[in-house]
Amino acid sequence: MRSISRKLTKRAAIADRCHLQAIAEVACEFIADYVVPHVLSRLKDIGVKDIFGVAGDFAFPIHDAICSDRGLRFVGSCNELNAAYAADGYARIHGIAAVSTTYGVGELSAINGIAGSYVEHLPVFQLVGMPASGVQAAHRLVHHTLGNGEFDLFYKMAEPVVCAQAIMTPDNCVAETERLIAAALYHRRPVYLAFPGDYTNMPVIGKADQVAEPTTNADALDAAVKAVVAAVSASKVACTLPGIIVSRSAACRHLRITSKDEEQADFLAVCLAKADPKLLHDLHVVQSGIALPEHIELFEKGTLAQRRLPETRLPF
Repeated sequence: MRSISRKLTKRAAIADRCHLQAIAEVACEFIADYVVPHVLSRLKDIGVKDIFGVAGDFAFPIHDAICSDRGLRFVGSCNELNAAYAADGYARIHGIAAVSTTYGVGELSAINGIAGSYVEHLPVFQLVGMPASGVQAAHRLVHHTLGNGEFDLFYKMAEPVVCAQAIMTPDNCVAETERLIAAALYHRRPVYLAFPGDYTNMPVIGKADQVAEPTTNADALDAAVKAVVAAVSASKVACTLPGIIVSRSAACRHLRITSKDEEQADFLAVCLAKADPKLLHDLHVVQSGIALPEHIELFEKGTLAQRRLPETRLPF
């Protein structure tokens, strides 16, 4: 009888877990129309699976939503700067990343890492929990502030190191999410999303028009290609110096330049590009003071390095 009882209890527990799991899945679908869950859903759509960060009271609603989402993992860090650098590394490997911090002290701790991602063209989404909108409107005295009632100070401080930013509300959430995703992917740089605490779990009520995809100026592209091909074709010695944008735009697999006898041309690199793990060629760093003499000589022997290209203005 005890054995049967244990089996029945175990089966009941399994059934309860399955029932709770089903409820959680339905709840996740339902709350996807709320501010933070909506943003997280879109981040998952573009490839984010892990979000780095440090717990903080203003960011608790964001972190609770992350931990409640079965498709995401919150990766806690020792401090916000570590979290930002972890997101930077994640973006180098996966192409995109996210980090979440609390207001003020948390985001300021992370700003060096965000600035580094900006310099190196890495799309990192910075999610910041803010005080409630009513607290901000009343200019109340709360922690994590300078005590002067100025709540947009840290938002302004982040502006130089991100390519786009927004304070998310139920009205603008859908539109701003799409705008920030488009900006991050186009510029390959960080973006900043701030969430007032009382808005985080409110239903989204706004809509978004489709963000127009960037278009190429066909005439400018054709002129640029012809100018480069003409210069390389006229050179007796050629070497290639790819920049960091080549790898950030996932163009490494297309990077192959051959000489007239079909041999692979020599490749050199600047420091930023050399640090990228995805580059497919054995690159040698060219920078004054640290480059090997033979690599400097190879670069200086290149015909293009010995003369300036004609100053042709292209219609970019």
